[in-house]
Amino acid sequence: MPDHAGCEGARTAANAFLLAWVGRRSANVRLVRPRNGEDRPNNRNRVARCTKSVGARRHRVPPIETPPLPTLDTAPTIEPVRTTLSSAFDAWKRARNRSPRTVQEYEYAIKLFGELHGAMPLATMRKTQARQYRRALQDVPIKRFRIGKLLTATLPELAAWGHEHPDAQKIGAGTINKLLGALQSIGRWARKEDLVPEEWADPFADMRLDQDDSDRAPFELRELRAIFTVPSISP
Repeated sequence: MPDHAGCEGARTAANAFLLAWVGRRSANVRLVRPRNGEDRPNNRNRVARCTKSVGARRHRVPPIETPPLPTLDTAPTIEPVRTTLSSAFDAWKRARNRSPRTVQEYEYAIKLFGELHGAMPLATMRKTQARQYRRALQDVPIKRFRIGKLLTATLPELAAWGHEHPDAQKIGAGTINKLLGALQSIGRWARKEDLVPEEWADPFADMRLDQDDSDRAPFELRELRAIFTVPSISP
């Protein structure tokens, strides 16, 4: 004979399990498209809450300012009335790739001029400064005599020493013309690039010396002896 009490208990337990399972499924409501084309109440509530939350976060984000665009030309500008040989030389080097030897020669010529006249603007240079520069170069001794303090002497110091020692061999006209030509090239380039006023006159024009056939210093007695003294060769 069946146990009606046991069956009823099992049926009650099954119903309780089914109700619990349905409750858990109801708690996890998914956003699904309803069959009748209308939003379900739970779906509308969830969409409203998400929209409100996203809007609140959007208003909390601080605005980001657009950074300024970088300037294309970062080279410093030079006022024409204040352009010096050094500043024009720096701009000349930046314009394009230059020969290292040419850069070294031009830099040396500008260094000597600065030692004599300082960093004076090109616009204020006159023939007087160019002649003084040429005159000082004519008294500079050749490297053979530059020993001791003369190794680090400035142009005025070298010229003063050479003036006090007239018998010492001086640098030749070819070397002087190269130094003058270097300054003239920088000045003319600066005028072409509008780095000096339009009325600027080239102070180094027609300042070159008449160049000798050879700028080499004459042989000394010890050098002549070394050349003409030939050891005897026994047969």
